[in-house]
Amino acid sequence: MNFSPASARVSRTLACALLALFGSSACAAVFPEVKTPLKTLDEGSELAPPPPDDLLYLYVQSADIPEKTRDGRGWDAVGGEAPDPVAKVFLNDVELFRTEVEANTFKPTWPEQPKANYRIPLHSKVRVEVWDSNAIHNLPICVKKLRSLHDASLTGDLAVLCNGGARVILTVAPARPMLGLGFFYELHSRGVAVTRVFQESPAGRAGMKKGDEIIELMGKAVKGLNKGEAQSLVNANASIGVQMILKRGTEEISLKLKRGPVYGTAQEGISFGELN
Repeated sequence: MNFSPASARVSRTLACALLALFGSSACAAVFPEVKTPLKTLDEGSELAPPPPDDLLYLYVQSADIPEKTRDGRGWDAVGGEAPDPVAKVFLNDVELFRTEVEANTFKPTWPEQPKANYRIPLHSKVRVEVWDSNAIHNLPICVKKLRSLHDASLTGDLAVLCNGGARVILTVAPARPMLGLGFFYELHSRGVAVTRVFQESPAGRAGMKKGDEIIELMGKAVKGLNKGEAQSLVNANASIGVQMILKRGTEEISLKLKRGPVYGTAQEGISFGELN
C-alpha cells in the first residue's frame, strides 16, 4: 500500500518527540486524530447514493499455473518445483497494487493482498501480470491487457486466459461501501479541526474540507466543551443528523451530516475489512 496519512502522522509524532527530548520546541503541539465511526453494511442494503461509476472493488482472486513453462522447463531454480507467484495490477501503466509472494504453489490465492476500492475511469488501460519471484531472476507467468473492468463488475468475476496457459481470476464489483460520516478531526484546546475527509462520503458530498474548523455542534459552542463532549455529540447524533457550523477562513458554513454510504478507496487508507 502507499504511504498513508496515518503513517505520516505517526512519523511526525515520533520526530517531534525526539526533538522535545533534546530540548527543541520546533514542533507545534500534536493532537490525537479522531475518526468518526465506520462500520460495514449488510449485503443487499439499499445505498443512497449508489457508488460512483468509476469506483470499483478489485482484487486478484486466484490463479491456476501450468506445471511447466512454455518451453517445458520447471519454474523454480531455487527451492521447490512450483513457482513463487506474485500478481500485479497496472492502471494506465502505473502499478495500482500487488499481492504478496505466495511460495511454492501452482494455485495461489494471495490471502494477504489488499482488497479495496480503486478509482478506475472508464476506458482506462488495465493490465494484470503474474511473475515467478525468483532469487536469480523473475520469470513471467502471465502478462495480459484486460477488457473493460466496468463490464466485468456486473458479473463479479473476470477470468483471464494467458498465452502461457495460466488462468487468472479477478474479483471485480461496484465499490464496496461502509457506513459513517466520513471525516477525521483533532480536538484542540481552541476547538475541533477537520484533518481528513473521504471524498465519497456524507462529509465529502456536503462540501466539508480538510482544514475546516468546527465551531458549533448541535447548537453548542465547541470551545466550551470538554474533550469527550464534542466526540459524544458527533457519534450520538450521526444516525439522525449532526448539525454543525464550520469556519473556513472568515466564512461560516452550516451543515447537517447524517450517516450514509462511505466509498473509501485504497488511496484513502481503506481496505476490507480493515481501516488504516
